[in-house]
Amino acid sequence: MRGDLVEHGFVFLNGGISGQPGNGNAARAAAAGEDPDGGLYGYLGEITDVSQYQDLLGGLVAVVQSRGPFDGIVGLPEGDIVAAALLLKDARQPFANFKCGILFSAAPPLDPDDLRAGIVRYLDPVKDAVSSPLNKLWAKAGWRAPEHLHSALARLCDKCQVFLHDHGHQVPGQRDHQALTETLRAIPRTIKSAEG
Repeated sequence: MRGDLVEHGFVFLNGGISGQPGNGNAARAAAAGEDPDGGLYGYLGEITDVSQYQDLLGGLVAVVQSRGPFDGIVGLPEGDIVAAALLLKDARQPFANFKCGILFSAAPPLDPDDLRAGIVRYLDPVKDAVSSPLNKLWAKAGWRAPEHLHSALARLCDKCQVFLHDHGHQVPGQRDHQALTETLRAIPRTIKSAEG
């Protein structure tokens, strides 16, 4: 997909939460020439572990400020929950002046202001609106998260374009030319909307 969006630049970030391999991942990492005991990243911890979320958001804000400016933010599966939280944080207390967001398969993120206060609360579409243009892409069926979780994030944004695909948690790619084409059309529409 990045090759089809050559007029745009991308900076990829991994979160700073290191993890231990599980369920055969150590063998896969070793086969790929990676060190399974150093450099693997895991998923965010239990929802009650507020410090992980605070550290992650704080670290990403620092990276965005030091390496920016960026016009927008793209979040891929779990990263899009974090990307949505950064969009909301930037809308409330500007640190990046993001113009848009492209999110894949996200459920509503945690509220960044409440996290700073040590409170775990998901964003509410009724009271936590985001004014940045957003492109939300998610699967119609076949993935474990119910549709109301995905649509809740879309309802957070007053300028949201939605594209539904059939690939579950996967980002549409070369195996489904139609879904990839539609995704590649949706992304520039969102960027153009952000440009005014």
